[in-house]
Amino acid sequence: MAIKVFISWGGELSRNLAEAIHDWLPNVLQAVKPYFTPNDLEKGVKWHYEISKELDASNIGLLCLTRDNIHNSWILFEAGALSKKIDKSRVCPILFGLEPTDLKGPLAEFEATKFTKEEFKKLISTINNSSDERQLQSKNLEKVFEKWWPELDAKIKDILAFHKDEPKKDPRTEMDILIEILELVRMLAKPEKPSWLDEQALREMVMPAIVGREWATSLGDSLRKLADSSSHITEETFRKVMKGLIENPLSKSKAIKPDKKK
Repeated sequence: MAIKVFISWGGELSRNLAEAIHDWLPNVLQAVKPYFTPNDLEKGVKWHYEISKELDASNIGLLCLTRDNIHNSWILFEAGALSKKIDKSRVCPILFGLEPTDLKGPLAEFEATKFTKEEFKKLISTINNSSDERQLQSKNLEKVFEKWWPELDAKIKDILAFHKDEPKKDPRTEMDILIEILELVRMLAKPEKPSWLDEQALREMVMPAIVGREWATSLGDSLRKLADSSSHITEETFRKVMKGLIENPLSKSKAIKPDKKK
């Protein structure tokens, strides 16, 4: 049986790093079937339902973390979903330019892997050992890893160097974040395709607050807590979350108050 590995990413740099790992893994472990969006997604598929299905079926979860995405709502959501389905020891953050002490909140619960040869080799061993039928013997795994490591190491270094020299892009617009929140809620909503949930309705609920990175992360955290407790979200519960975030900006959620009109 194939080892299904879900590779989670957030942001352009993380996406490129995740794609490199996705393409490299089967060279070392032929029993691995890595899943990486959007490349593994057929056109026309309702992608949020497809991702839910893949999360449920995965044996291992790899989170490609950079300094730009450690508060990303999707990364946090997928980490939480994976930890509910598989043992937490098999949810593996991979750190690029980060130290384990940089991780806070839910991500700090997992044992992180820095992208170094020795630590990544341990991660590959963990993936290999998750298969009872097709795992490589340690001696063979060592040989295969030594053969293929230079290729991945060089690719990752090129990606990181290019990103460092690339001009900084404008931050996400309010609409970008709004769409991200919409998809999070759609993934949690029951029944599927609820009549109350569309872009206009969400805009009316969200726009009373500032939609920024910290605020979106706070909302994502709250939605994940709802998912952990009930596995679905209704219009009533979502409106309560929104109301709490707007009215209690100094709470642990760190929500931001809306600007007062001058």
